[in-house]
Amino acid sequence: MLYNVTTFTDKHDTTKLFHHVNILGFKFRIATNERSFKKRNTEQNPNNRNLYRTNRGWVWNRNPNKYYCLITNS
Repeated sequence: MLYNVTTFTDKHDTTKLFHHVNILGFKFRIATNERSFKKRNTEQNPNNRNLYRTNRGWVWNRNPNKYYCLITNS
């Protein structure tokens, strides 16, 4: 099989999903979650970016209510 994606739901928060991905032997995890508030991207606040790094991994804000995190550290 060329790829495999397995999805898990968080025990405490059903809006948080974890996707375990295996593409040609390259394995990684992606976490998705809905925000309880709307995140606004404004030019006045440079720290409010669409793509940024945290201690967990890389975060991409798809829209104001949802984000994806490519987990590079476990």
